[in-house]
Amino acid sequence: MPETRITIDGIEQYVPDGTTILEAAREKNIHIPTLCHLDGQIKKGVCRICVVEVEGMKTLVPACATLVRDGMKIHTDSGRVRKARRMNLELLLSRHPMDCQSCVRMENCLIEDLDPDICNACFFCDCVKDNDCELQKLVTEYAVNRMEFPWIRRTEKTDDSLDSIVRDPGKCIGCRRCVAACGEWQDMHVLGMAGRGSGLRVAAAFDAPLKDAHCVECGQCVRSCPVGAVFEKEDLHRLADAVAEKSTLISARIEPYFLAEYLRIAGLDPKIYGIGSLMAGLKRLGIHRIEENTKAEKEVEKAILREVREAAGELVISAVCPAALRFVRQEFPLLAPHLSAVRSPQQHYGGIYEEEYTVSLSACSARKAEAAASAGTGVKQVISPRELHRLFTRFGVDITRLSPCPEQGQMVYLPDRKTPGEKIETIKIGNVHIRSVTVRGLRAARQLLKEVAAGNAAYDYIMLQACPEGCISTRAWPV
Repeated sequence: MPETRITIDGIEQYVPDGTTILEAAREKNIHIPTLCHLDGQIKKGVCRICVVEVEGMKTLVPACATLVRDGMKIHTDSGRVRKARRMNLELLLSRHPMDCQSCVRMENCLIEDLDPDICNACFFCDCVKDNDCELQKLVTEYAVNRMEFPWIRRTEKTDDSLDSIVRDPGKCIGCRRCVAACGEWQDMHVLGMAGRGSGLRVAAAFDAPLKDAHCVECGQCVRSCPVGAVFEKEDLHRLADAVAEKSTLISARIEPYFLAEYLRIAGLDPKIYGIGSLMAGLKRLGIHRIEENTKAEKEVEKAILREVREAAGELVISAVCPAALRFVRQEFPLLAPHLSAVRSPQQHYGGIYEEEYTVSLSACSARKAEAAASAGTGVKQVISPRELHRLFTRFGVDITRLSPCPEQGQMVYLPDRKTPGEKIETIKIGNVHIRSVTVRGLRAARQLLKEVAAGNAAYDYIMLQACPEGCISTRAWPV
């Protein structure tokens, strides 16, 4: 492939034709801040935070959407660049709530040099992304401590019509990452752009609530949002009340990806703090029984094997993923009779300890919707990594100061993240060969199920995973 010679911040390099300035900079570990850019999405260039200076060009250009040309000399952190980025941040903040940037006790605190860990215990800012917000980090990085533009109070109403996802338009910065995740990644197109000019905004069709917009609650919009405009619905008080009620027996299960996401949010090194530290924190919080997810998974796997074997050649579609289950029922109702009757590991776990207050520690927002829809027949509550971090903070639980509990079994916490698509294989069950396919992402699922519904594809077992990179809630088992 032909290569192009460029110079970034005095460093000369050769990159393939078609490379963007941002991609070239990242190859040399040169930091260029972004807000609207997300790997795997169409280049948008709408936030203008990634602007850079190119010698010979009159205006600054967005690094995420500008292709390199031979001989380019690029400056990523000049005074002109920093000034432009700071102004763009100020413009974004002029339409964004400012409670995370100021505290009523900043000038009236009894402790002058307050430790950040102590300051995090202050719940003045109610944003769920506080200390994990990309906009907040950029504001700190560029020292935006004074507003040059008048603040505009936004009056959009919060949409909490779903069981697992809340959308707060007042915090939206218009980066369109959630729109791309819903459309490009999942082919659902629940969210889009509405209005024009200064009234341009992210909205569902006809400004309908998400509950009426055919959302399957896969959570990709939550994962892609850089601020607190789309987030998992929190329900901290229920577990807090259960913990306070000392007579309540609380049991919890930990899903594969939970630990990794919790450590990221808490800012802890995964090489130092493992599952033993997390378990010690849960014990201190008041959780009596803690189990790994693989136990429930093995029981579910056996049940699915038995179901596929008894189906005698009839198609079985796995319903382990709640978002995929809702997707099939909504988009392909004629295939709904083929959905597996086996409950997910989460619901199976709740059935085992039905008399206890069962909690599922999951990084999957769809699990919250599943628990809400079960009406008490499965786990009582699903807690996200962010919720647990806030609970630990609220109850003064510091896992860095606790002795780790002994680890139980072989627990997998980092799933094999793969590209969207499908994997076809033949599995032998006894003397019977089963043709199975595992599909990652709802776009790929839609394409496959169209073929199945049309009679152009024949399978004995289909495993649907709503997440494009593979399930973050269970192991990647086809049967």
